[in-house]
Amino acid sequence: MFDFSRLSGQTTLLCAQLWNGSLLHGAKLRGRKLLRESPCRLITRYQPISFSGMILKNLYRAIANRTPRFRHLLVGGLLASSAITNFLLVGKVRELRSTITSLKSEQSSTPGTRLPPLTAQDMSGQTVTIRFDETQAPTLLYVFSPSCGWCKKNEDNINSLVSQTGGAVRIIGLSLSPDGLPEYVAHRFPPIKVIKPDSGTMTAYKLSGTPETILVSSAGVVLKVWKGAYGESTQRELEAYFHVKLPGLRKAS
Repeated sequence: MFDFSRLSGQTTLLCAQLWNGSLLHGAKLRGRKLLRESPCRLITRYQPISFSGMILKNLYRAIANRTPRFRHLLVGGLLASSAITNFLLVGKVRELRSTITSLKSEQSSTPGTRLPPLTAQDMSGQTVTIRFDETQAPTLLYVFSPSCGWCKKNEDNINSLVSQTGGAVRIIGLSLSPDGLPEYVAHRFPPIKVIKPDSGTMTAYKLSGTPETILVSSAGVVLKVWKGAYGESTQRELEAYFHVKLPGLRKAS
């Protein structure tokens, strides 16, 4: 069995400080005198301030005496430490999730937001302005990028949504990138109007991630926002909202 008395007193005091989170009071040993002290004598002589320090003191006593009590104290200490750590981690995870949700909401339009007319370039390079009050039907803005992997997986869903909604909803595609756009629209995209929003529109609409689906009323007010591809929960919500049946995400080949 390892002889814990061979450890330096300075190392033991450091461990006690890390475990307890507070300094041992009354410790005035210096230099060689500190190094000559055994760990157990140090822990016994200088009472820790809190309860966890008392547990540490008893633990070192049990180690020195080589009694069966050591095993019980060790297991109890480890369980208590694990429980406290898990409790702190749960709180940290909740805090991080809340932060992520807040950041996502700041980076996208939210229901109730009033949007200005949409300024963009059409496929021929001409500047166009889309006004939401041009039609009585709501406008569905589908934000995508030709190089977006999740947009490719979502192609069957958006094609099916366009074909099933008919004229009940005006659907417009917003491409955040011009690279490869003509080929993508010609071969992989539904037959809807596709435009490239300018920088002012991207800022006003908080467009960044793809795919994203934004439903806007004829008054220019955001009704719903679906971020990301149409996974199971989003697919069910869209099907219920528009009374359609979607095929789901395309599986990787």
